[in-house]
Formats: sequence, C-alpha cells, structure tokens
Amino acid sequence: MAIWGTKGRVAAVWVGHIVAGLLIGTVPSNASLYEHTHRRFVAHADLGVLTDSYRSFAPWATNRPPAQEPFRAELAPSDIPSLDAKWSRVNLALHRDRSVLQHCRADASACPAAASAFLAIIDRAQGRTGWSRIAEVNRSINLSIRAISDQEQYGVQDFWATPLLTFASHAGDCEDVAIAKYAALRELGYAENDLRLVIANDRVSGEVHAILTVRQDGRWLILDNRTLEIKDDTASQALDPLFTISSTGVHRIIASSPRPEDARWSIAATWLLPVHVVAARSTISPAP
Repeated sequence: MAIWGTKGRVAAVWVGHIVAGLLIGTVPSNASLYEHTHRRFVAHADLGVLTDSYRSFAPWATNRPPAQEPFRAELAPSDIPSLDAKWSRVNLALHRDRSVLQHCRADASACPAAASAFLAIIDRAQGRTGWSRIAEVNRSINLSIRAISDQEQYGVQDFWATPLLTFASHAGDCEDVAIAKYAALRELGYAENDLRLVIANDRVSGEVHAILTVRQDGRWLILDNRTLEIKDDTASQALDPLFTISSTGVHRIIASSPRPEDARWSIAATWLLPVHVVAARSTISPAP
C-alpha cells in the first residue's frame, strides 16, 4: 500500500470528522451560550461525544512518539527560591484540601459549599472517559472561576490559592485555575507524573501565564483558563515555557523543541472542534 501524501491525510481528517458526525447524529450548528460574571463563553453541548468520535476516526493526527515533558522540554533545577517556596506551600495545602474532600464524601451534610462545588465538577467528569473527561474538567472549572488579579482579591502581587480557597470566592487568576485543574485530575486518578503546571511567557500578550498540561495517550494537552479549546503542546505557537512544576518540584526549562511536523496535525485536530471562548487574561509573577 502506498503511503498517503499530505493532501490525502488532510482529506482523511475531514472525512473522519464528517463520518463521526453522521454516526452520532447531525452535528449541531448552534453552540450553547454560557454567561458568567465579567466573562462570556461559547461551548458546544456535545463536546465530549464529538471529541471522542473524531479522535477514533483520525488516529494519524495523534500518532507520534510520546514526550517525557510538555513542549519536549529539557529541565534544570529551579533558580528562583520564591517559586519553590510557593509550590511547597501549595502542595502542603493541597493535602489539606484533599482531606476535606474525603470528609465530604463520607458526610455530604457537613461539607463546605466550596468543597461541594468542586466535588460536583469532579463527579461530572467521572462519568466521562479519556479526552472528554479532561475537556469536562477544563470547561467546568473555567466557567466556575471569574478572572481577577491577586492584587484585587488578596491585596498582594502574587498569591497561589488552593481549589477550596478559589471556589470559596469563585474567583482567581491563571495559576489558581491551573492548580484547581491539577487537583481535580488527581482526584480523578490521573498520575502525578502525567501532570505538569507550566509557567510560560505569552508572546502575543507579553504576559507571564500559567497553564496545566496533562499527558493523555502519550500527548501533552494544554488546559488554559482563557479558552475551552484543548490543544496539543506542539500546536501552541504563542507560549515560551519557562518553568514546569510537578510532584518532583519546580524545574527551569533550558530548552524546548515542539516538532513543526507534528504541529500541523495537532492544529487540524483542535481546529475542527467547535469550541471557542472569550475570557479576560490573567497574569502571574514568578518573581518575588
């Protein structure tokens, strides 16, 4: 069998998308509008079903060697002590949050409102699998948290909040949202080694930005508080990663090399998903 050329692959991606739509019924043309204080999001009602169906008909869009780190990063020890201290504090607080969630599962009547709201998102995502479970966590947490600066909410330049503190006010900035997604996916059984908080420079806005990345089927996916769209790390052309944060601590990124030949397939995979979002930008400052 001859190997398909580029045009054949692109055509196959479109055919797979159309066939998936026919199998699950006509793909709705109207998106559902979700209104949230200070932000508006447009989200497709059948995101999970469409995503899983699309991926099953376009395996070549995800067929590439797995990467050990998001953005195929090469790591070195962190050289910003304040960043290490912030993560150590948050990591300790996450254990306390998890204890509260365990008590809530045992006795829902004594559960704080913030914990109940966070658990509701986790329970909804539990009913999904694979990519659609990740998309549900990203969507639900983005829609639940109003964008606000740390200065406005806490009176300091940079404060990293745990999920229960963030859900107590339903407000936070980009790293607060990323931490909440990290905790939610841990509750859903994702391994610590498959999750990375990433601090990056956004070349478009000129801001320092925090995202969560999660490894699914050997791919690193980007969960961003500014969009409901799930992107492959190689499809993100605007982010220059600076630090990764995981269970092993904070690491400085000394080199990263997303492969351009992979990016075109990743972009095609995300472009076909009918999910768009408009949200206020949030910033973080890893410096003291």
